[in-house]
Amino acid sequence: KGFRLATCHLGFMVLCRSSSDTTGTTSASESSSSESGDEYRAMAETVPRDHGAESEATVPLKIYNPIPWLHDLSQHFGWRLLVMLCASQHLLKGLVSHLTGQSTKFLYKSYGVAGPRMQILNSVSMLPWAMKPIIGLVSDAVPIAGLSKAPYVITASVVGVAGCAALGVVPHDFLDVEQAVACCFLMQLQFSTCDLLAEAKYSERMQAKPKHGPELLTFVWFGIQLGGLIGVALGGVILKFLGVKAVYQMAVIPAALILLPAGANYLGEDSMGTAEITKARQKLAEEKEVCILCLIMFVGTLTLTGLGIAFESVVVNAIGALVVAVVMLVAFTLVLKPIIAKANAYFLIQNCLMFSTSGASFYFFTDTKEQYKEGPHFSTFFYTSVLGVGGAACS
Repeated sequence: KGFRLATCHLGFMVLCRSSSDTTGTTSASESSSSESGDEYRAMAETVPRDHGAESEATVPLKIYNPIPWLHDLSQHFGWRLLVMLCASQHLLKGLVSHLTGQSTKFLYKSYGVAGPRMQILNSVSMLPWAMKPIIGLVSDAVPIAGLSKAPYVITASVVGVAGCAALGVVPHDFLDVEQAVACCFLMQLQFSTCDLLAEAKYSERMQAKPKHGPELLTFVWFGIQLGGLIGVALGGVILKFLGVKAVYQMAVIPAALILLPAGANYLGEDSMGTAEITKARQKLAEEKEVCILCLIMFVGTLTLTGLGIAFESVVVNAIGALVVAVVMLVAFTLVLKPIIAKANAYFLIQNCLMFSTSGASFYFFTDTKEQYKEGPHFSTFFYTSVLGVGGAACS
């Protein structure tokens, strides 16, 4: 129950931030870096305090020789889970997400998309992160072949890899900008689904091994940050010498690698029988408030997605985002405890007041002298890799 409530709150905040960006506020790319630190702290706080249940001493991490530390982790959590986390967190959420994320604006630029429209399309493509609650709800309520995680990871990965391959291979003449946004949406759906279900599994394992939970979190987030730095650094080089489509072509293989451990059940799921599935559904039915909030968020996500793709008007998208934000605010206020509802209201209002100019600033920094004489005229490599790596290192 606690995990589902936390997931619902996280998804709500992502939806608020995406909605705010549609009205000209914080963009999804700008909020992702702060979310990662908040999520790390939130996950650390969920680990139960150890009161002597485990007497084994942890092995300290040494950067120059991490092998003993990794061996200790594998002893406590199993090497299969570590391999699955490498694929879902290090490669997918770290490397692939940052590699393709840096290229999205250049993809839209190749279609001649204006700055305000670019912000809207970027928000639409990031909305699958607001679908985490409904993904978790469906995976718990509708197991496939008795498994509630691996089949959904595989399905989301297949469609995500297909979207990535389409962006890398299909020429612009046969792939308009709305279809390109749909491909980016599918990629983000893979990222969010794999991230959610992998987090659910390692949160479960950390509760069983609370003494070594911080070590596992270090493994996960160190790999994410390292993969992200590599992705940002490579992105500028590939964009400069090979073009935007080459980025997606090279991202296909690391994005598809998760199919191997997921297909081999490295998540370590036990197949549920009919009685276990029925019991799980009964527990979900008892939490009607959470289920209703998940459905409302899902409808809001679909609404913003449809508006962003179908209407180019900034005003229409702004009105739609405000309506969805108000509906969410009212729903969470009526259903949740007052202290939680007030916190949600505070973060929603705070994000709505943080105006973003990410679309305009992208063109300001990267326009040539002929396009905008007074700009800084940053090269693709400098804007993507140098600023990206420098900003990540200083954050």
